[in-house]
Amino acid sequence: MSTTTGAPLERFMLDPSVLLQERALDLFEKDLVTHPESFVVSSSFASLLDTAKPESLFSHFAPGVAGVVPSSKVTARLSNVIRRSGIGLFSHEGVELSNYNAPVLSNILDSKDEPARYVYADEFAYLQSHSGLLSAIRHPIEIVRGAGAAILEYGQRALNEVLRVVMTEQQIARHSVERAIAIGAVKWLVLGAGIFVAGAFGWAIGTFLGGPLGAGAGALTTGLLAGKALPAMLLAAGA
Repeated sequence: MSTTTGAPLERFMLDPSVLLQERALDLFEKDLVTHPESFVVSSSFASLLDTAKPESLFSHFAPGVAGVVPSSKVTARLSNVIRRSGIGLFSHEGVELSNYNAPVLSNILDSKDEPARYVYADEFAYLQSHSGLLSAIRHPIEIVRGAGAAILEYGQRALNEVLRVVMTEQQIARHSVERAIAIGAVKWLVLGAGIFVAGAFGWAIGTFLGGPLGAGAGALTTGLLAGKALPAMLLAAGA
């Protein structure tokens, strides 16, 4: 297990709202251990598993998630899985962000949301430097929106289509993620500028959704590929 400020684009960060669900952990545990290259976890959250009280973790990161009950058994199991899997731990520290994204990160870190601000800082930095977050709740989206990021939101069918496009080569990870979505353990996929630059997400939205929203996403992709400066932007697809 090592902390990193870099990871392949195809890795998806797992939000604590997913990891703290025992049913989701049942799905992901084998893949986390045998294929740790498929996912990444916030370094700050991994540290909190060993220091924060379970009640605090669940209230901060999994509020209102169906079937979730605060349990030291779950946090101890999760900590053990992360430790023995060798999964990448991502930290916002040392990440160079654009002039548009850096103030958003600063706003997240300046918030009084202890200890969650460091976790959300890791997530935002990952989204804007590598891209891809899976969550069970909207809270991570609202945090970055409140810090100044612009969010384009799409529905459930976009979630399924974008997943298909951006995870074509990640069959193992895709299988786990699709199962997690099917049981409701994952409800949101959030993507940052990295996917837009790669072109995959813009293509998916532009061709699949069509209409003003699809055209807007396509134009955004074109602007990024042309090197135009744009505000901090994320795209969320889900329930």
